[in-house]
Amino acid sequence: MEEIYSYTDYRLFLKDYYESRKAVNAAFSYRYLSQKAGVNSSAFFKFVIEGKRNLTKQSILKIAVALKLNENEREYFENLVFFNQAKTIKEKDYFFA
Repeated sequence: MEEIYSYTDYRLFLKDYYESRKAVNAAFSYRYLSQKAGVNSSAFFKFVIEGKRNLTKQSILKIAVALKLNENEREYFENLVFFNQAKTIKEKDYFFA
């Protein structure tokens, strides 16, 4: 699995995660990931990776479970998402710390 701690962009992490799984298993798809996360939209992950959709606290938790992140990885992923989606420098600084 990709070392999540080496990422500063959650979209890039999700893209790399998807591509590495797809390379191993051609049947791996955005639809499959969405189903694992309990998301109704089969294009959800594609839109998130492309920056067309942001994540909410609820969707962050669903994705963390679908990707089988451990507790520390989940916390890092959540902070990474909030850091990337922050609107102000103050918010970015808070989540970066």
